[in-house]
Amino acid sequence: MKSPNLYAGTVLINGADTITGYNAARSIAGQGFKIYGQATNPQSLYLKSKIWRNVFIEEALPSKLIKLSTKILENEPVNCFKPVLILNQDMAVERAAKAQSELGQHFQFQLPTQQNTLRMLDKTEFETWASQNDICTPKSYIAATPEDVRKALRSLDYPIVIKPLVRTPAWDALHPHNKAFKLNEAPQPVNGTENHTESFYTELLKLTDRLIIQEWINGGDHDVYFVLAHIGKTKTTSLCGRKITQWPRLTGSTSMCVTHIDPELEQLGLSILNKAGLKGLGSVEFKKDQTRNQYYVTEPTVGRNDYQSYIASASNINLNLYYVLDCLGYHYQVNQQPQKALWADEMGYLRSFRDPNSSETLAALIKRLYRRKIGLANTSRGDLTVSLGFIKALLKTISAMLLKRES
Repeated sequence: MKSPNLYAGTVLINGADTITGYNAARSIAGQGFKIYGQATNPQSLYLKSKIWRNVFIEEALPSKLIKLSTKILENEPVNCFKPVLILNQDMAVERAAKAQSELGQHFQFQLPTQQNTLRMLDKTEFETWASQNDICTPKSYIAATPEDVRKALRSLDYPIVIKPLVRTPAWDALHPHNKAFKLNEAPQPVNGTENHTESFYTELLKLTDRLIIQEWINGGDHDVYFVLAHIGKTKTTSLCGRKITQWPRLTGSTSMCVTHIDPELEQLGLSILNKAGLKGLGSVEFKKDQTRNQYYVTEPTVGRNDYQSYIASASNINLNLYYVLDCLGYHYQVNQQPQKALWADEMGYLRSFRDPNSSETLAALIKRLYRRKIGLANTSRGDLTVSLGFIKALLKTISAMLLKRES
């Protein structure tokens, strides 16, 4: 691998106003690339980072992205390479998959074929494909109308989990921390009509076209594993991780995870991604049912980073860097031996820690931190502007929590 700052090229990162986009930028910062961002929230703290050469406030539509490519090249008259595009949001991946040929004239990026990308995005199609390929997944049902939701809620075995088929900007705006909802028992109609619980779930269809209603796999946050991967032109690189906590507990996004050395599980994840035709960045998430001693695929990710993908960079398996180098045609060596690391969303972990049903303890946290490289979502020595802004917001949140407790 070359020394820092010896590479050249421009990179456009989708979702620069999110933790995922910001962490993707951090993973390639200091290597010599000129990093641009695409965002929709101009107030985001992450846009204040000095990592960005410029951030464009635009929707991640193919036509908009193409115009951004032109603007980037106008700023880089000496650099004749097309910008590398890193995606971080499902909706952007779906749009890019349908416009690969057009986008390919203006960007260097890696995606599976349109068919394979859309199959991995659509949990119904993926489940059908997984069943045909002897891959264990939870039983799932798709609801496209309020009546579909009501029928599923009244006929399924409980507990169940309800989540969007594709997380949309509207979903993330209203439920930024909830990628799913768990329901332990069937809602009871009141006088034969829809009750408040049913109404809540039918209303979710205003945020996404379809919902997936799925059997719940027994286990806690610590029973969730994932395999992050970059499948490039000639090299495949991967990292296995394990979640420690999620926020909200059981159904939310990762609030803490660690490197997990398990060659068999890592190979299982890679075999699934290869069968599914993954090219570029992606991952597969598993939940282990301890009573059956069985791993179930709960969620594939295609064409983008995961929320917790920075654990790979912290583990010295820099998937985003390998992706950019592969797109640009550099010869590079990948690191095959991960360093033990821990990644945490600081605010999410604080909330997980305070959850009365959490088994997390201070002693367990201290033991976990020992001899592990730490990667945090919002704070780092290399980006004081974002770090100080986040710490200020964190202290304000802690103060509000303390006042609430006293009252």
